[in-house]
Amino acid sequence: MLTSDSCLSLHKHGSSMASDSNSSESQRIAQQRLRIIAGHLQKHKDDDSGTIATECKAEANKGTVPRKRQEIMKWNGWGYSDSKFLFNKKGQAEFTGKRYRLSGMVLPSLQDWFENTFGASVNHKSPATPALNASAVPPASLNEAFVEDLKATGIPFSHEAEDRVFRAHGHCLHEIFALREGKKFERVPDMVVWPSEFLRHYY
Repeated sequence: MLTSDSCLSLHKHGSSMASDSNSSESQRIAQQRLRIIAGHLQKHKDDDSGTIATECKAEANKGTVPRKRQEIMKWNGWGYSDSKFLFNKKGQAEFTGKRYRLSGMVLPSLQDWFENTFGASVNHKSPATPALNASAVPPASLNEAFVEDLKATGIPFSHEAEDRVFRAHGHCLHEIFALREGKKFERVPDMVVWPSEFLRHYY
């Protein structure tokens, strides 16, 4: 027959054993997670050059975004023109383009997640303004003497509406929506200059 103290001691001993068991299991899980993370990090390190080549192969020969950014990037949104989400005839999401690991992948659960998480519907459409209305852009105010001097240096420049508007804003949500909705920007640069190209050529 056990006394109450003995029962208490046995209870404590049992709790200690259970606690040690739980602690060991937690440590095992933690170590397993660390091994997985370490494996991912090592894989990224080993595959780094290949990843860069895959994600940037469209621009491999250029190395930088071209002077006319609108040639490859969205003028009224984020990112590259060829990279976007769309829903195919089966209602499955796809990511277009060839620049990212996600490119070309089909994401069958994305629509359900999108609708259930945000309460939104893919049937609701708000088409963006398809092209910039250059006539709505304030005309450039140019100092002709400065322009002539700039021409003499050979430094590339532009006062075309597309180049100016592309550099008249950041990428905040309200700015992107202003572009999508065709709203005017109050402050637009009069000229865009690319001195770095001149410096690379001569120095």
